[in-house]
Amino acid sequence: MIAAYGNLPIDRPLRVNPIAGIRRYMWHHPEWWALGLSLAAWIAMFSPGFLPFADLHAAHMHAETLKTSGLLHAPEGGASWSQGLFLWIEMVAGMMFPLIVIPIRTTACRSLWKRRHLAVMEFLVGYMIPWIVLGLGASALSSAIPVERWAVTTRTIAAVCVLIIAVAWQLTPIKRAALSDCHRTVPLAPTGWAAHRDCIGYGLLVGRNCILTCWALMLVPIMSSHSFLTMAAVSSIMIAERYVLDDLRIRAFVLIIRYGDILD
Repeated sequence: MIAAYGNLPIDRPLRVNPIAGIRRYMWHHPEWWALGLSLAAWIAMFSPGFLPFADLHAAHMHAETLKTSGLLHAPEGGASWSQGLFLWIEMVAGMMFPLIVIPIRTTACRSLWKRRHLAVMEFLVGYMIPWIVLGLGASALSSAIPVERWAVTTRTIAAVCVLIIAVAWQLTPIKRAALSDCHRTVPLAPTGWAAHRDCIGYGLLVGRNCILTCWALMLVPIMSSHSFLTMAAVSSIMIAERYVLDDLRIRAFVLIIRYGDILD
């Protein structure tokens, strides 16, 4: 006779509902779609044709004539400022969204269930505003300074200087304080316009702190003409210092061993 609990025999394995499992995972990880955007940005940067302007971005990264230090310098053939801005947003989304998983979870958990994803979207909008302002400023600077006309030796010296600045910034107490500020939280109103304001404001705060923390490291892939290996290495350093490592010397050492890609 088979012993039973209710109407289910105990020797019969319970069915696992995969849909319920996925829903449970998404409930515990509200950042899933932000990380999906990050993955899409990485694919777009290195898979021509995947997203709008992806072919343009591929040309921007691989054309020999564009190995310069301009943040948003137009690819060969003359890209508009909107295309350049799209490329900048693409890089920021790919490299920075994995760093803000905890603030995204905080935003979702402190918001009402019915608006948690809206709250996350508002947070990301606020987060991107400082980065877009920085990108527009960099675009104006790169237009005023035609670095693509510099001699190869001059560009190499500039790359070395950027590397030294990035390593030095990693070792400063100011950087450590800025990194700590990335974990700050603020109260979020549950409903009304105050909720929208607080979520966007929280994103602005985190975005500002991320820029202060990562500005020097973000210069490194730019100087390497957006090399995939360099971007992956810099992303790994930023993820490690945000979630794992607590030794600034290790981060600086990992950055130093990437110098070869920058000077190519």
